[in-house]
Amino acid sequence: MTTVSASGFTLELQKDKIASIEHMGKKICVGQLVIANGRIFKPAGTLGVVVRLHWPYKSGLTSDIIEVVFEGNSETHFMKFKDLM
Repeated sequence: MTTVSASGFTLELQKDKIASIEHMGKKICVGQLVIANGRIFKPAGTLGVVVRLHWPYKSGLTSDIIEVVFEGNSETHFMKFKDLM
């Protein structure tokens, strides 16, 4: 695995895909279960799975780089670290 820094985030790459992102002491990995905090999209406590991570500040994304599928949905939502518990 390769580790790189980008715009204040630490990314772990595996075969040119982002496997995990760390920011301000919090780390998110592809496949990880996460919980919405109710700030946007879903009520607080809604469970989701991280399906993909994106490069920060690239392709029009700012820090909405965590792509999550929440329970009861098939569509994905782009989230920030601060949107998750």
